[in-house]
Amino acid sequence: MGKRTKSWNERGVSTVIGFVLVTGVIISGMAIMAILGGSQLGDIGEQYETKQTVNTMASFDSDASLVALGSSSVRQVNFGSGSGTRYVEPTTGRLTIVSVDGTNRTVIANTTLGEVRSEVGDTDIVYQGGGVWRHADGNTTMVSPPEFHYQAQTLTFPVVTVENQYAGSGSSLTIENNGTEQLFPNETLSNPVSGATIRVEVRSRYHEGWARYFQTRTTGAVEHDRSEDLAAVNLTAPADGIFDYSVATTAGGSGAITVSGSPYYCGPSSNVYSCPVQRGVNYPSADSAVEREIDDCEPSGCLDLAANLPNLDEGTYYADSDVTIPDGTTVDTSDGNTTIVVDGDVDWQGGGGPPGTQHFDIQGPNRTEFYVNGTVELDGGPNVNTDSTNPDRLLVFVHSSADFASGSGNPEFHGLIYAPGSEFDIDGGGSASNFVGAVVARTANVNGGGNPSVTNVQYDPSIDPNVGIGSDPDLTYLHVTRNNISVTGG
Repeated sequence: MGKRTKSWNERGVSTVIGFVLVTGVIISGMAIMAILGGSQLGDIGEQYETKQTVNTMASFDSDASLVALGSSSVRQVNFGSGSGTRYVEPTTGRLTIVSVDGTNRTVIANTTLGEVRSEVGDTDIVYQGGGVWRHADGNTTMVSPPEFHYQAQTLTFPVVTVENQYAGSGSSLTIENNGTEQLFPNETLSNPVSGATIRVEVRSRYHEGWARYFQTRTTGAVEHDRSEDLAAVNLTAPADGIFDYSVATTAGGSGAITVSGSPYYCGPSSNVYSCPVQRGVNYPSADSAVEREIDDCEPSGCLDLAANLPNLDEGTYYADSDVTIPDGTTVDTSDGNTTIVVDGDVDWQGGGGPPGTQHFDIQGPNRTEFYVNGTVELDGGPNVNTDSTNPDRLLVFVHSSADFASGSGNPEFHGLIYAPGSEFDIDGGGSASNFVGAVVARTANVNGGGNPSVTNVQYDPSIDPNVGIGSDPDLTYLHVTRNNISVTGG
């Protein structure tokens, strides 16, 4: 039989089916491309709008600075038509600046900051405090810095506050100067700043951006509490004459220095030394210095203290928990200062031997400094640095969360203690002075030992009263104004 040939009708059906199939594939592809392309185009459109909004808010920032700082009385910023809704909210964000001198707190500024906000999708572009912030997915990054200028121990902070309430999609915003108030210096507060810690605290939805800015632009101790929307920086000012007294307390009143047991003697019977005391001094806290040293050492930026005891040299040693300083520990400072940082308690141990026996011996001309975030205790009557004729070769900083105590026995300690937020407690007794040097504490309690020829606390006039407290001071000069701007829509 011969091969069958398709009829014209059969050929026509095949052609139609092929055409339909091809057309269906093309339409389906176009639909998919439309869906995907539409999504991508939407993302591209939103990215473009975000970029345009950032640029416009940066222009707003520039004009707001001119108005706030007095270079212009009024400026108008064009956001363009169809650029979404803008919000002017005067009550969001709060700035507090306080001066902390011991137990005294002086409020320098306490004001709302306000904000100007543009929303693009899930992203907010915000002007606050003289800076521009981008907030998305719960995170904040800085677009342009706030009017917070810190350099060479000088802080200049014209605090820009936004006034008026507005929500609308008008094409422009008008910025007007609404007055300036001098906050620091003023009639009662002056420069240079001395003997205080200046705390700058911002509570804001954009706390992450503020905290990151403080961390990168200042030398102060920064606090960041996300649960409280808090970013803060503590700037410590230099304090002169810290060790002018054998005992100085930040607490005032007669109960700030107490004596028990035998009479409290202020020097040997020969009266070679005097024993000046002072209550109610205004000295900065040791907390920021201690916390900064701990931050610098974590997680592995310093030598391991426990691994190197009992023989230490020049350098910075760190322990992240309680430490016992054993009998026979030596510190060689021939090549430079030795710094010991402890995030926990410090227990000096030792005892026995005639007066002057060394249980903790500093060798060399340079200084040994302790930064302790815990209680300091002299246990068993150790002799600490007693071979030294310079008590200011040993300086101990104690965080206000803990105290300094002599524990049991009759200790001998030659050095300086800076613990303005802590209690100082030392027991008397023995045949030599229990404490030679100077101490700053919140309160002091001296327990006499019954030997009228021996002092409990003896001041050494060779001490440099202006010895540095911790690292170099963060702040010497402070300039703060409140610069109010009114923002209205048009």
